[in-house]
Amino acid sequence: MKLKADITRMKALLDAKQAEYEEVDLAVDGDRREEMVNVSGQKVLPQLHIDGKAYCDIDILQEMEDDGALSSALGL
Repeated sequence: MKLKADITRMKALLDAKQAEYEEVDLAVDGDRREEMVNVSGQKVLPQLHIDGKAYCDIDILQEMEDDGALSSALGL
């Protein structure tokens, strides 16, 4: 399933950078799901939120990593 693969890729990127993050199960946390949609305007998963900005595409995150921009966005 693409969703599971994208979640795995996102976590692998963050783990490789030793970035701290919180994984939220939106299936059981309706308030956080609503907050996610309000911030990003999208229901697409997975999402990474950094300082109020939502990144909703693993391919964009990979491009950021390839360009060296992900570390900067994460404050690393």
